[in-house]
Amino acid sequence: MPINISNKIDAIFDALGENILNGDEREQKIITATKDFIITIKKMGRYSIQTWNPEETWELWIAFDCIGGSHQDSAHIIAQELNMALDKATNAEKEPIAFTLALLDYFSQRLCPADIDKLSLTFQQNAEIGLLGARLLEQKINIFGKTEADLNQIVGILKKVIGTWGYRLVRKHSVNAINQTKYNNTYPFNILTLAFEYDCKKFALATENHDLDKAQAVLNEITNYVPYQNSSELTLPCIMMRESLTAMKHSKALDEANRQALQHMTDQIDGRINNSETKFKDDVNKIARDNNQKTIENLGVFSAIITFIITAALAMFKAESAMSPIYMITIGLILIVFILTIQLTTNTKKTEAKDQGVVAAFKDMLLTDKKMIILSIYTILIAVTIATSSFIVEPRKQEVEKLIASARIELNAQSTLKLEALKTEIDKILTDKKNELDNEINSKTEIFKTSLDGIGTNAQQTLNENVAQANTAINITKDNAIKEISQLHAKINLAPPQL
Repeated sequence: MPINISNKIDAIFDALGENILNGDEREQKIITATKDFIITIKKMGRYSIQTWNPEETWELWIAFDCIGGSHQDSAHIIAQELNMALDKATNAEKEPIAFTLALLDYFSQRLCPADIDKLSLTFQQNAEIGLLGARLLEQKINIFGKTEADLNQIVGILKKVIGTWGYRLVRKHSVNAINQTKYNNTYPFNILTLAFEYDCKKFALATENHDLDKAQAVLNEITNYVPYQNSSELTLPCIMMRESLTAMKHSKALDEANRQALQHMTDQIDGRINNSETKFKDDVNKIARDNNQKTIENLGVFSAIITFIITAALAMFKAESAMSPIYMITIGLILIVFILTIQLTTNTKKTEAKDQGVVAAFKDMLLTDKKMIILSIYTILIAVTIATSSFIVEPRKQEVEKLIASARIELNAQSTLKLEALKTEIDKILTDKKNELDNEINSKTEIFKTSLDGIGTNAQQTLNENVAQANTAINITKDNAIKEISQLHAKINLAPPQL
C-alpha cells in the first residue's frame, strides 16, 4: 500500500473541517481531496497481505468511522465520488474502491447483510471484507440474540482472517489493539480474542440447551485450535470450561439418577393409585350389582305373586274338575322355581370351586346357598306332581271321560226314542182333532147353506168370515202344539247327563 495514504486521508479531513468557506467551495475541496484519495487506494489492487497491510488498513477503519459518525452531512459527497470511480475502475481497481465504499456505508448505518454477502462472493479472499461481515453479524447477535448458525458463521470468518494473516501478525496487532484503547471498539485488531469469545458463546449455548455432547465437541475444537494453544492468556478459560463441563456431566448424571428414583417413586404411587381406583370401582360395581339383584328379586317376587293370584282366581272360576287343586299346586311350585332361578342367576357370589368344573361348582352352591336347596326340593316336588298326574290321575281321568261319553250316548238314544213316540202320539191326536173339526165344519156348512139359500150377498160374506176365523183358530192351535213339542225335543237333546 502507498505510504502516503495517511496524507490523503488528512486532506479529506482538512476539507471537511473548512467551515470558513462557503458551501460550494467546501464541497469542491471535498471532491478534490476524495478524488486524490481514490487515485491512491486504486494502487492497492487485488487483496494480498503485502498490499493490504493491516497496520495501514487500520487507518481506513478509523477515518471512515469518524466520517460516518461526525460528518454525515458530507459523507454523501464522498460516497458519490466512490460510486462514480467504481463504475469507471478496472477489475483490479474495483476491490479497494468497493471495500472503502462498504466501509463508509457501514459506519453511516446504510450497509445491509445482502450487500456484504455480495461483496464476500465477489472478493472471497479479502480478509478486510470478511471482518466487515463479522461486524454486521456481531450487531445482529447483539440485537436478536445468538443462534448456533450465526455463531458458527462469525467464528468461521474470524478464523479465516487469522489463517490469512498468520498467527504472528494476529498476535502483533492484538497487542496493538489492547494498547490503542481509543480505537479498540472501532477496528477489531484483537481478532484472536474475539474469535475465542464467540467460541465460548458456542460452548455456553450448547450448555444452555443441555446438549453436553455438543458442548464437549465445541470444547475439543477450542482446545485443539493451535492459535488458542499458543496464547497463554486463553489457557485458564479453557481449563475453566473443561471443569465446568465435567461438573455439568456429574450434575446431569446425578439429575438422571434422581429423575429415575423420582420416576420409580412416581410409578409406585401411580400403581397404588390405580390399584385403589380399581378396588374402588370393583366395590362400586359390586354394590350396584347387589342393588340390581335385589331389585330384580323384588320384581320377580311381585310379578310371581300377581301372576299366581290371577291364575288361581281364573282356576277357581273355571273349576269343574277334581284336578283343579293339583293344577293350582303345580302352578305355585313353578312360580317358586321361577323366582329362585332368577335369584340364583343374578347372584354374583364367587365360589372357590369355580375352577374345578361345573359339578364341583354346583355342589359348592348346593351346600352353601339355601336358595339352591329350596329350588332343588321344589323341582323334585314338581317332578313328583307331574309323574303322579301322568301315571295315576290322567288314566283315571280318561276312564271317567269314557264313562261319561258312553252314558251320554245311551241317554241321547233313549231320549230320541221317547221323543219319536211322543211326536207320533201328538201327530195322531192333532190329526183326530183336525178330522173332528173338519167334520163339524162341514156339517155346519151344509146346515148354513140349506138355511141360507135365499139370503143375499151379505149373509154369504158373514159365513165366509166365520169359516176363515175357524180355520185360523185351528192353525194357531196346531202351531202351539208343534212349538211345545220342539221345545221339549231341544230340552231333551241339550241337557247334560247326570251321574
